[in-house]
Amino acid sequence: QDAQEYRAKTLDLSTTRFLHFATHGLLGGEYLELNQMLNEDSETVRQRGGPQPVPVAGRGEPALLLSLAGDLRGEDGVLTMHEIVERLDLNTELVVLSACNTAGESGDAASGEGFAGLTRAFMYAGARSLVVSHWSVESAATQRLMVDLFRGLVGGASSLAAIDLARNDLRQSVTVLDGRSVSRAHPFFWAPFVLVGEAPL
Repeated sequence: QDAQEYRAKTLDLSTTRFLHFATHGLLGGEYLELNQMLNEDSETVRQRGGPQPVPVAGRGEPALLLSLAGDLRGEDGVLTMHEIVERLDLNTELVVLSACNTAGESGDAASGEGFAGLTRAFMYAGARSLVVSHWSVESAATQRLMVDLFRGLVGGASSLAAIDLARNDLRQSVTVLDGRSVSRAHPFFWAPFVLVGEAPL
């Protein structure tokens, strides 16, 4: 409930070294689908005489979905590409977007901008580098990779060294899927997350 759009826009992030969004990413088409769904829900609530949810604005652009619970304080819960550029004032060494497919757009999405726009938006807002994903990710592998990434950063490793160490560790691990042990050596598990932007040594 605390991971709200209003909080992201009003926190002083100008001295934050590392910023991590562990949430859902939306492509432009998915954003418009969410808009339509909320508008339909809004009409149902209106017919029943209940309070109105805040509708999502009509732009089809990549975005991060934040909490829709509690008092949204006039926001729609969706942090869009243009809001990141216009409202966030960052001076971060690293922004981590550990959602699915935060680096690119699937071939059939056809909205043109994809998450490359989301990555650029954080750079315009002041991020020197980002960790983003190229495809849908497995939750347990992502959790382990993120813990190892931040353990490396806290231990003094550079962003590039920390992500490399985290991926190498994940590549050597084993998980259980459908009751059988599976090696995470396959790139599906360790390769989706990449570092873009500056890579200080």
